[in-house]
Amino acid sequence: KGALWHWSLGTEVVPYSINQLGDAGIRHMVLDPQQRLWLAVDKFGLVRFTPQTRELLWQPNSDGKTIQTLHLDDSNQLWIATKGAGLGKLDLNQEAMGKLLPNSFESHNLGNGDVRAIFRDHLGQLWVGTASGLYQALESDSGKIQGFKPSPLASQLLDKAFIGFIKEDSQGRLWIGTRGEGLLIFNAERDSYLHYRHQANEPGSLPANTLYSLTFDQSGIAWIATKEAGVSRYLGIEKGFAAPDATPLPKTETTSILEDDGGNIWITSYGEGLFRLKPDGSVSHWSTDTEIPLPSKHLFSIYQHPDGQLWIASSDGVFSFTPHSGQYQMFDRQHGLIGDVAYLMQHDADNKLWIGSASGLSWLDPATGTSRNFAYEDGLQ
Repeated sequence: KGALWHWSLGTEVVPYSINQLGDAGIRHMVLDPQQRLWLAVDKFGLVRFTPQTRELLWQPNSDGKTIQTLHLDDSNQLWIATKGAGLGKLDLNQEAMGKLLPNSFESHNLGNGDVRAIFRDHLGQLWVGTASGLYQALESDSGKIQGFKPSPLASQLLDKAFIGFIKEDSQGRLWIGTRGEGLLIFNAERDSYLHYRHQANEPGSLPANTLYSLTFDQSGIAWIATKEAGVSRYLGIEKGFAAPDATPLPKTETTSILEDDGGNIWITSYGEGLFRLKPDGSVSHWSTDTEIPLPSKHLFSIYQHPDGQLWIASSDGVFSFTPHSGQYQMFDRQHGLIGDVAYLMQHDADNKLWIGSASGLSWLDPATGTSRNFAYEDGLQ
């Protein structure tokens, strides 16, 4: 019932009570060459327990399965026999379980498993924003995460706040955007902060309290995408926030902002398509019903690949877009992605695109169009 016992012959039994397992029964266990215990636990599935550190990690996609027995063979393959779900195998030579759940540690756990933002600042601190609070990671000298603690900012200002993004400016200040509690600018070295919330009829006020994304342009000015009030720029403590003096720009739900290599500001919106604001103040607009149409008007983010190509994530897939010709190339489920609703993109050292979607994670080679998908069986939550 959620407990183990350990002893050496001739000594007293030493109990190991694992609080995270509650009263769940442990059916079977094996010890691997790294002295880690693999446990078959009722309701939780396969769990890895490290007695030296008391760290507990769950094997992805095994929860809810009734594991009858475990067997570790001479080649370090862990065989998993289940009741009704067949036989599974985990290669311990290659496994790299990095999944941290809200109850992975005996203490100092995340208070919420809905993680929305991760950022490591210039001082080396790892920040984690969740749908219900802001946390700081507790790490060993080797960088191993040993737990999390609520940020002092959370207890003072952002208790239970939905953290949407965490960014850092050239001065080392953290910009923490929320969905409902406005914007916090935190200077860790001075232990000081500015907290902005929307104030109706007040000049320079933050235009909305629900913020989706933030980017810094080449001059260091922060551009913020909001849910209810389009795009706004931060002009400093005295002037506060102001919308760009240009039309037509979206006035409601904007989702992301990008400054490209030419100094153009690109703005995606949910429902109005794509906008480009040039340095001279002129605005161009593309949507599904414009002269040069886009394949979707519900856009979540925009990304410029190192080769200069623009990529846009939408509710209908991801697509490359060439503004001067109006040409685009769509990639969706029919082209091999794991799903159509795509939110975020990032390239790796090989200039391949990683795409986060509602259905999982996809890897795309823009040069060849080939892709690979990752889901629960690959370790995603």
